[in-house]
Amino acid sequence: MSLIRLPRLSAMAAMVLVAPLFITAPSSPVSAQSDWADLDCNDLWHERNGLYAHYGHCFTTARGIAAFHNKPDYPNVCKPPHGKLPADAAADVAAIQKEERKKKCR
Repeated sequence: MSLIRLPRLSAMAAMVLVAPLFITAPSSPVSAQSDWADLDCNDLWHERNGLYAHYGHCFTTARGIAAFHNKPDYPNVCKPPHGKLPADAAADVAAIQKEERKKKCR
């Protein structure tokens, strides 16, 4: 599986810096498990919700809307399959959630 990098705006440097989000070309975003331990709670949140955004989830929180709605990197937000994750993406979300629990992320 070859990985390509798509830019993702980080919360801290939204106007200047771009942080990477790894996705498999072209079907689904993924991150290597070894990378998750290195991420802070904010980045874990972006990784997890970026998967949902990729699969069309329609966010209702201010944070989710600000991060994913009307962003060129997430053209599928609020479109079918409306956040229904395939098995591989659901496994990634579960692993990210495990890391979030380990780090006591809120």
